Amino acid sequence: MADSSAGYENTQAGVTNAVPKVNPLKTQGATGLWRTSGFVIDDVMPQLRGLAGIRLYREMSDNESIIGGFLGAIEQIILKVDWWIESYRDDEEGAEPTDADEEQRAFLESCLTDLDDSWHTNLQGVLGFLPFGWSWHEILYKRRIGPNKVDEGGHTSTIDDGLIGWAGFPLRAQDSLYQWKFGPDGAVVAMVQRDPATGSMYVIPFDKSLLFRTTVARGNPEGRSVLRNCVIDYLFLRRFREFEAIGIERDIAGMLKAYAPEEWFFDSATDDQKSALAALTETVQNVKRNQSDGIVIPSVFDEEHNRILDIELFISPGQRQFDVRKTINDYRSNIAMAVLADFLTMGHENVGAFNLGISKIDLFMTSIEARVRSVAEIMNAYAIPRLLKLNGMNVSRMATLKYGQISQIDLAALGAYLLQLFQAGLLTPDGTLEEYLRKIADLPARDPEDDAAAYSRGPMSDLEAAADAIAAPPAGDGTGAEPPDDPAAATGPDPGDKGPVGATDPMGDQLAPGAGGGDVEDNVSASK
Repeated sequence: MADSSAGYENTQAGVTNAVPKVNPLKTQGATGLWRTSGFVIDDVMPQLRGLAGIRLYREMSDNESIIGGFLGAIEQIILKVDWWIESYRDDEEGAEPTDADEEQRAFLESCLTDLDDSWHTNLQGVLGFLPFGWSWHEILYKRRIGPNKVDEGGHTSTIDDGLIGWAGFPLRAQDSLYQWKFGPDGAVVAMVQRDPATGSMYVIPFDKSLLFRTTVARGNPEGRSVLRNCVIDYLFLRRFREFEAIGIERDIAGMLKAYAPEEWFFDSATDDQKSALAALTETVQNVKRNQSDGIVIPSVFDEEHNRILDIELFISPGQRQFDVRKTINDYRSNIAMAVLADFLTMGHENVGAFNLGISKIDLFMTSIEARVRSVAEIMNAYAIPRLLKLNGMNVSRMATLKYGQISQIDLAALGAYLLQLFQAGLLTPDGTLEEYLRKIADLPARDPEDDAAAYSRGPMSDLEAAADAIAAPPAGDGTGAEPPDDPAAATGPDPGDKGPVGATDPMGDQLAPGAGGGDVEDNVSASK
């Protein structure tokens, strides 16, 4: 094999077949994103590039019911999720946060509650990255100097500690994008915005912004819209809806046909004849059936008294060769499948198994959780450390933004599962488990005073006692008697024993071993 280092160079293309020696700490390649002069041209469909693509995605979101329902469902589910700040914890098991960690957590919690608009209001703007693929938000800071003072940015705060907090994360609208600014490594460093109202240009650096994207593939700052896979279906759906509307109007109103003298169609026709033909054509094309419909035309006959100028209503023959409504429903189903929301159409056509619907909903909820996780990751990677650095706080033990349960838990199924684990001895109830179960079931938290009373009764908690009661075998033999202390006693007397296992009381009932406060021999003697 020839030595690859002894290659040739193509001076025209600047390409060599020799393998260069590079610094492993430096970037040697490029993302491969198709862009020019700050404009991304990576999509294979030209109509989806730049402002045209943004407007099409907005049209799809606003005009198509399936897409609107899908995006609305995602928004309502995500806005219902609980968010909180969690302190840093060491990796050791059972490690507790330090006082400094708790102070940092409390500070970040206060920043979330001290926003000019609520966190959920800001979150609504963030969710714009779903239909458009990306969402750019400028980070606004404010100095917390109390509710009666205004800082240099025009913000007020409910807190007076002199620290810097968040004022908000306002959206910089997707259709206001003018171009991107990229760094030498291909990463985006700023958004250039053009205000559609004033025409003013603004350069918003990435260091003062948050960029939410559905994907970071190829380093594309515009991500990829969740509606991208259903664009073709939507375009055909829009066209067939227009066909259906025109067809329905034609079928209801009928189609007009007009008769005109033959000489009006000849090139030798006079100007008056040509004008009359044009007026008649326009009348036929534009007539509408409504409360004021009607046409008045002159009565024109030939020498034999045959009408040579007339307008008639051509009635639709009835059933079409193609079912336009079925075609429309097919495209709507394709759109629903493309966005993992085809469960929205289940039941409308009396088809679809219940278990299949549950599986589709679970898949949909999983996709939503992935979006929520990406929002939390961006906040933890950029928003929180930047704020801590502005206040001179420690970022090596940084608190993080967390989110709660996304999907609803089937409590009946969970209860059956826990029962099986308890009975098999594979799960030991404790306070942490009880707290979790109360939380997911939306039950009130346990009162600490009740906990103290439970501990005073013994080492086993009420939940542990309940689990033992569930796992224990049924009591007695159906006669109401207590079970024997000795499991072997329930099997009857051993042939080698001299006496009976149980005694009989004067009423003829068998006594369990130990009944009456004594042992077996005492009970036997008492019966005698």
